[in-house]
Amino acid sequence: RLRLQPRIPVSLADLADPDFVRSMVIEKGALVFSLTDSANPLRHLDIFLSPALSFERLTEGANWLEIGGTKVRVASKELLIKIKNEIQPLRPKDLFDVQELSRLIGENPG
Repeated sequence: RLRLQPRIPVSLADLADPDFVRSMVIEKGALVFSLTDSANPLRHLDIFLSPALSFERLTEGANWLEIGGTKVRVASKELLIKIKNEIQPLRPKDLFDVQELSRLIGENPG
């Protein structure tokens, strides 16, 4: 119904298996399971694989934005920086994200 497909060749149903999720996190270093819409590459959904990245944590201090006429909650830049800094080992893309988020905060404090 949503027309989203896993980015990697793995069944979405596999996420119901805790052993599969654990192996994705430990062996592959995965933080999210990504789904995309092949007809619209900007349409993307990440399913977080770690309890440390729970919905409840991500919505603390979240901001409401309107995107395409739909209101959505977006995690705060400050929380994203905190979460990125908790990743071990810190990957180059996470370091880049921290630097860019910090730059954005500096441009628009408050």
